[in-house]
Amino acid sequence: DITPQMLPGQAGTTTTYWIEFINGVTSGGGAVFWEISSNMVNGNASATSNAGVYTIFDPLLDGVAVLDGICTPMGGGPTCDVVQFDATGLPFDIDGAGDVTADCVGAPNLIPVTVGDPGTIGVDSNIDNVTITITHTFDGDLDIFLVAPDGTELILSDQNGGSGQNYIDTVFMDGGGDITAGTPPFTGTFEPEGGTFAAAFDGVDIQGDWALKVCDNFGGDTGTVDSFSLSICRPEPPTNDECVDAFPIACGDIVVGETITDTDSGGNPANDEWYSFTGSGSPQLVTLSLCDGGTDYDSLLRVFDACGGNEIATNDDACGLQSELSFLSDGTTTYFVMVEGFGSNNGNFSMEVTCVDPPPNDECAGALDITCGETVVGETDTASFDATAPVCVTGITAPGVWYTFTDDTGLVTDYTLSMCDGGTDYDSKITVYSGDCGALACVVDNDDTCGLQSEVTWQGDGSTTYYILVHGFAANTGNFSMALTCAPVPPPNDMIANSIDVDEIGFPYTDPAVAMPAATTEAGNPAGCNIDGANGVWYNFVPDGDGFATATIVSPAGASFVNFFSADSESATEDELTLVEFNGNQCAPQTDAIIPTDAGQAYYVFVVNTGGITDIVIDGNNLGTNDNAIEGFTYYPNPATDVLNLNSIDTIDNVAIYNLLGQQVLNDDVAATSGTLDVSNLAVGAYIMKVSVNGEIGTYKIIKR
Repeated sequence: DITPQMLPGQAGTTTTYWIEFINGVTSGGGAVFWEISSNMVNGNASATSNAGVYTIFDPLLDGVAVLDGICTPMGGGPTCDVVQFDATGLPFDIDGAGDVTADCVGAPNLIPVTVGDPGTIGVDSNIDNVTITITHTFDGDLDIFLVAPDGTELILSDQNGGSGQNYIDTVFMDGGGDITAGTPPFTGTFEPEGGTFAAAFDGVDIQGDWALKVCDNFGGDTGTVDSFSLSICRPEPPTNDECVDAFPIACGDIVVGETITDTDSGGNPANDEWYSFTGSGSPQLVTLSLCDGGTDYDSLLRVFDACGGNEIATNDDACGLQSELSFLSDGTTTYFVMVEGFGSNNGNFSMEVTCVDPPPNDECAGALDITCGETVVGETDTASFDATAPVCVTGITAPGVWYTFTDDTGLVTDYTLSMCDGGTDYDSKITVYSGDCGALACVVDNDDTCGLQSEVTWQGDGSTTYYILVHGFAANTGNFSMALTCAPVPPPNDMIANSIDVDEIGFPYTDPAVAMPAATTEAGNPAGCNIDGANGVWYNFVPDGDGFATATIVSPAGASFVNFFSADSESATEDELTLVEFNGNQCAPQTDAIIPTDAGQAYYVFVVNTGGITDIVIDGNNLGTNDNAIEGFTYYPNPATDVLNLNSIDTIDNVAIYNLLGQQVLNDDVAATSGTLDVSNLAVGAYIMKVSVNGEIGTYKIIKR
């Protein structure tokens, strides 16, 4: 014999119970009979029954259990969890201020409850019960409805009761008793007077606002709705065994789970569970860690940019046999996390989700400016790994941050980026690129110049933008200090020993685009003019005859100074020079100078122009060979790329080509009336060609392109 235990508040009422037969034997057959000694309702439509006689198979029973609540039908169907939703803001005054409407239009008295979860009545959900308590001076005036989010209504009680008779803990449930035969205050369980919940709301979405609608059909009485709850049997929570069923996680979460009962989605032959992460709208560095001690097997983590998408991060054994990884969330993408095991391992796990804002220069597009002479400090601990950065010589294996600088001086410059000042506390790397973030080109990189710290040097043209990635060896991250130094390359005639011999080139002579701001400080002083501390360039010549010489700074900028000095030879030092005394050649700031010249005397020209690049022109009369032509001699093409063709009426004896420093770069004894010169190996630029035909000298300016 078994006696069900009635639930509180249900004694003496009609209640649905489920009888479970526990059978531990799978053979045999027959029938089991029992006698029902109380008014119990058979709610299992798929079992055969007749006056309390149930026919089953396998009669060797281990026991019988009586259950209340929701049952999974024998023929299959949805399983679910009963969840109660309670109205707030109660008690609610029915027909406040005496409002009365017989048709329930003017005063519908709607009391809402909100269901936030999805589900559909009759598919994966059902209404378990509606429970109310109403205090009213004449409950026989009341029509009580349940209204679904889509507006569907079901009347629960239509003007039942009488004067001063209330609804106290009244439960409406499919299969309940007949409320019209009930007794006020209707404490117990009743089926809605208008029909079943299942039939009235079949196909209705449970998500949204449900409402208890109470209409007072007559005046002169008052009351309140004191409590109202709606209990819905929602679908059982899905498992996260597959990517499409991934459980959402957020920053700050610690989730626990197990992979023992899961299946394998791929990767290693280990069971796995899935989680999804969607950012808050801004980029964040997200760290997933199994290192808190709550994981009891050899674990492995993977992160994908979509179900079936690209794997963007993975880790095995970050802390012992446990895993930890970080990835950069763009703030909007939903990422999918696979928790699995190394090899085929599975077990219990605890995963912590932490988020930090990445450095502002975590990506190339957010690179911070660095300028010549500046030292920047930063850290890569909160940075992300940049998988799109091109690999030069040293690999990119650790998170990094970006800097950029543009040198617009127009000066050829030597650059150095160094972490050797002691401010870097991890094994660092530096990679330098040119181009832009969408198309970076390797310039130089380095690992371990000074111990475990890095330093790179390279030369630029003074008009290029560079991007610098500061990262680490292996997976190392930490704090760093990086200094940028820029040393413009001085002009080739920066020192007097490298003075340009102008008369070897010809007059008028123009030295184009001289990098004057890069000139260095002089080492001595001529007689008659102190040039100590001046930064300039040098030229020299010996005139063929008496005459005049001029020197001009074409584009003066900053401190400008030009002077002529005499010397004993074209191999003098500063201390061996003497200022040419002439009113057009003062030892003072000036942008041009003029002196009289004597045949055979060696002269030097010193030019300073600290504020900018400029052309420098030296000219005069009787100074030397001018650009003159030999009758009957021709050459082409000019500009030339590979070959310069020569033709003459008379025999061409010799051809020599000089650069603008006066250095001979090519010489050929032609000994014919025509010939060719191979200029393909010459650097692009301007040159002087001297041609000898029957003892006559001609000078020509040519361009190599």
